[in-house]
Amino acid sequence: MKITELFKNPGKLESYYSYFIKKRQLIIDNSAKTLVRAHLDKSDHNLRFVKNQTEKFCDWKIVGLYYAVYHACLALVVNKGYISKNHTATLIFILKNYTNIDRYDIEFVDHLKISKKDAEFYLTLKNKRHDASYHTGVLFDKNQVTNLRRESIRLINKIKEIIENKIVQTKNKNIYLIGYRATGKTSVSDKLAKSLDRKVVHLDKELIKRTGRIDEFIKAHGWDAFRKIESELLIKFSKKNDLIVDCGGGIIEKKANIRVLKSTGKVFWLKASAGTIKKRLKIDKSNKKQRPALTEKSFTKEVDEVLKRRIPLYKKAGDYEIGTENKTIKQITDEIIEKIR
Repeated sequence: MKITELFKNPGKLESYYSYFIKKRQLIIDNSAKTLVRAHLDKSDHNLRFVKNQTEKFCDWKIVGLYYAVYHACLALVVNKGYISKNHTATLIFILKNYTNIDRYDIEFVDHLKISKKDAEFYLTLKNKRHDASYHTGVLFDKNQVTNLRRESIRLINKIKEIIENKIVQTKNKNIYLIGYRATGKTSVSDKLAKSLDRKVVHLDKELIKRTGRIDEFIKAHGWDAFRKIESELLIKFSKKNDLIVDCGGGIIEKKANIRVLKSTGKVFWLKASAGTIKKRLKIDKSNKKQRPALTEKSFTKEVDEVLKRRIPLYKKAGDYEIGTENKTIKQITDEIIEKIR
């Protein structure tokens, strides 16, 4: 297995991941989350073992270093509510859930992610553990152990930081509202901002500042150019704190955007049925000219088709699903506030 290939080809990673899920080498178990601290303690225990061994037992130190790193990696796995029964499956799981592999199309730097360098070190240490355990002719010296120990501690500390960042609920996270057109995102975001004393950002308005009329920009430059600017704006505001961000309906069309949303705030999917959305869009005349057609089909068929495609993406992106039918803006706002407190 070559780490570089997995970073260049996310499809190959997905194939490995599906294989280990199918073979039940990776199993969903929400109770596994209680084992995070136990795996981190075991990791520290193995590091102490390495530190206390004499220089005569360098092979055993290599084995100890690997299992120190491996238990830290298992802490990442159980932190997501999974159990791993295979060392390679553990690596694949981490690459799938804790890397930036699918973010090549935008610039988003996040030090709290497992990097290509980290993954390659894991694989190198895994191979050295095998040599130390089974190859009678392989000997490791003090310098090799010192270098590997330094890198092991670096990676373990990084993993601890990742986990702490997941566990600790920060008060300054952004609140993102996603959902199809006419689900109330703009009105709810304004009400939320007032209720929570936060600033509100309407991404569509920010886009208009950059592009002029959206329908004319798309006609001249195409949807890809529009989505690129939309992603750039999302990244810009994701680096700030305490914002209420009213996202465009198609923000979830790019996987990288979903990662940005979920890693920098709480995401609320405002929902409504296709029928309700159609009724609201017919009534709402304010932004009709600014809302370009999403397909070449009729208004009714467009809503059905696009909504069908986007619903799985909204589900993936949203931390919470908020129904908006037969509710006032205040009721929807209060429901969101209750969930973040």
